[in-house]
Amino acid sequence: MNNFFHFGDSYATVGEFALTKHFCGIIADNIGYTYRAYGRGGRSNEQILNDIIKLFDTFKKNDIVFINFSFFTRGCWYNKTENRIQSTNVFFDDNSQNKTKLPINNENLLYLLEYYIKNSEDYAKKIFTLFNSVLENLERKNIKIFYIFVQETEYSSDLLKVGTNIQFEGGFSKWLKSNNFHNGTDVHYTNGIQPILADIILKITNKLNTTNSVLNVTNDYIDINKIIKYNKLI
Repeated sequence: MNNFFHFGDSYATVGEFALTKHFCGIIADNIGYTYRAYGRGGRSNEQILNDIIKLFDTFKKNDIVFINFSFFTRGCWYNKTENRIQSTNVFFDDNSQNKTKLPINNENLLYLLEYYIKNSEDYAKKIFTLFNSVLENLERKNIKIFYIFVQETEYSSDLLKVGTNIQFEGGFSKWLKSNNFHNGTDVHYTNGIQPILADIILKITNKLNTTNSVLNVTNDYIDINKIIKYNKLI
């Protein structure tokens, strides 16, 4: 059986008491793949890239790689005390755009944080140049690549030259909020909506057989009656 590798930040996770699997787990079951979850809360895109590189020799022909990309304002710093790389999300809430627990006694870290926030396009273009190199090698191994950007910007659609961008209007986070799917009862998600998300992606990708460069999620792929029924239940 082939593997469905899922990478990302907290949007690639569900809670301990979730009613269902993550939508990617449901998709993997539907197409007969083994679901392998590598999403971690707080991950930056740089850390997601590292997660993929660490498993590079594990990927086999006809596997699927699905990536929930993180916020472009989220970077990394090296924690000398703990000898490890950490995400800047401990200092900056990318969803609310609020700074929290600033390292006021660390001038270098403050400078680094400002760079990620104010120069997110520069940082994203550098990191995604590396992503292109890695993902191009995966495609040469006949591995399908699908991804979702948590936020859409004027430059995000040009970041990757490989894989299929499943595009939600305004970015995944904004789209979830507009549909009442982001109330935080299941990590970021509203509890119980994972099957709806799985259904949308299975439809728009024809069960992951359609590999256009961009697939736009429109109302044609959304079961409005399911969403209306769901919203009446919460």
